[in-house]
Amino acid sequence: MQKTLTALSMTLIALLAINAASAAETCAEKRDAIEKQMSYARQHNNSSQLAGLQKALDEVKTYCTPESVRDDARQEITRAEKKLADKKQDLREAEDDLNQAVSRGNSSKIKKYREKVAEKKQDVEKLNRQLNQANHDFKRLN
Repeated sequence: MQKTLTALSMTLIALLAINAASAAETCAEKRDAIEKQMSYARQHNNSSQLAGLQKALDEVKTYCTPESVRDDARQEITRAEKKLADKKQDLREAEDDLNQAVSRGNSSKIKKYREKVAEKKQDVEKLNRQLNQANHDFKRLN
């Protein structure tokens, strides 16, 4: 049972490693990354990881197409746009809360909401960068 769990976890790790790469990674780049990991697994006699990587490589060879990569990149852009819109709404709400606290003269709430607004602004900036990267990755594929 322990070996089965280890093999399954190694397969999962291999698949996560593949997905952790850029969303706009080409099929050739995915194959190269997997083959590099397979080489490392061979060097360290890690047969469980090697089996998982082989399965991942077979999946990429079977299902990865330029169209599927572009579709994945488009979906990543859509997800990033949705997250950004949600965070912008959160920021507007925090700014409204801050304005109410200011108008009431509630100093403890003002401090709290200023911190919240600053945090939300950082979130929005981060998501803007992620969206810009997703758009850049998508353009690279076309």
